[in-house]
Amino acid sequence: MTRSRNKYMLFSSIKLVVLQDWQDMASVAGLMYAIGLILRIPRAAGICWFAPVCSSFSWMSRSSNFRCHAFPVGDMSKLQVRLGNMFLARCLLMIRLCASRNLIWILEQPLCSVAFRTPRFQQLLKDLCPACRTIKLWDFGASSSKPLRPLVDNAD
Repeated sequence: MTRSRNKYMLFSSIKLVVLQDWQDMASVAGLMYAIGLILRIPRAAGICWFAPVCSSFSWMSRSSNFRCHAFPVGDMSKLQVRLGNMFLARCLLMIRLCASRNLIWILEQPLCSVAFRTPRFQQLLKDLCPACRTIKLWDFGASSSKPLRPLVDNAD
């Protein structure tokens, strides 16, 4: 469904939300808007939290995206896999921008995610040496344990 330059997302088959291009991280306008927001944060005075779509990199969708520890980029012939890789790459780009501006950044992924094994992610780990923690959501009031592995800027 498209109308002019609007994008549509369907949530719970009930509510239709209209996204303009500047709200869509898959568009150049959306990426530029997100970068602009980061640039508006005063140096060393903010926190940016990134959470690329975890279902694209978790074990639950491995039968459709063919991602695994040995092949974390998945089957690039599938649109959803390419989008997942693009979102991750854009998050990693914005993390580098945050690091260059001395902003605290956090990237959230499930413990079972293979996103950590992608080549771009491995390069980020080498370049920025982030701290890695493991948390469980029920420690924060959730009904399931769902272990997460957020990477955090390793600044003092």
